[in-house]
Amino acid sequence: MLRRSDLATVTAAAVVGAVGWVVCPFDARAAETPPSAEPGAAANPGAGAIEAKVRLLDAMLGPAGAASRIEKSDVVAARERLEHARGLRAQAGVAIAEGRAKDAEAPVNEALRDVGAALKLVGNPEEARASARRRAAELHDRVAGFREAYRRIVAEKSRSRGGTIDETGLDTALDQATKLAREDRYGEAIALLSPWADRLETELTRLREKQTLVHELRFETPEAEYAYERGRNHSYELLIGIALKDSTLNARLRESAEQAVRDNRSAREQADEIAKGGATGEALKALETSTGNLISVLRATGMPIP
Repeated sequence: MLRRSDLATVTAAAVVGAVGWVVCPFDARAAETPPSAEPGAAANPGAGAIEAKVRLLDAMLGPAGAASRIEKSDVVAARERLEHARGLRAQAGVAIAEGRAKDAEAPVNEALRDVGAALKLVGNPEEARASARRRAAELHDRVAGFREAYRRIVAEKSRSRGGTIDETGLDTALDQATKLAREDRYGEAIALLSPWADRLETELTRLREKQTLVHELRFETPEAEYAYERGRNHSYELLIGIALKDSTLNARLRESAEQAVRDNRSAREQADEIAKGGATGEALKALETSTGNLISVLRATGMPIP
């Protein structure tokens, strides 16, 4: 029977497998009737528990286990931990072979901890991939939102020096980034869009002294009007984000702007739900109210009003 300390170690190692560090299924029946992989194991009390840990450790150290990823990494500290774990495994093997199963427990436990620590140093590729995917999606949305705000400012201001952004090139970059993301090439998508985000932010800041826009728009359907207002609302929110980077912004206005952004996100989500329910007119009114709050904040910060 596994003691509480045995269960703690095996459970900890199982957690390692659960988060993607190693895939090594454990057959509980083997702990009750351990194979004779280690001479003398079956003849000692508690050998079943030790054998279960050893099998788990061997799976991690084997060619199909976590060791392979650690060895391929360029993290020296992780590889050193791996080598230490292998040395401990050898010590445990000698103890078990000599009928000292109890003496093998400490080195096996330490070896399992070493492998876990090494994997933390190397990192989890699945988590890294998910993080890159989120970053690429967020950056794409940010650039697309900046692009919409920029387009409106340049097209609708009655007195404008014109924009300096290559809009055709920008649209091409957005399309290419979408294609790269679909191919799981998130790093390339991020590298492609990051410079565009910087350029757009710089250009929007340059236009902050321009005059307020005058809208004369007509829409064929309430849904089209809501879609336009939602895009405008999002543009305002992004512009406030730019304004918040101004180090000269006073603390009170900064706090007000940050709160306005939080409130707006909540209001936009609620408006979207209302629109999905078919009450587009009601959703539009709710969104326009929140947009008005953003406009007030933008005026106070000096950013342009699309």
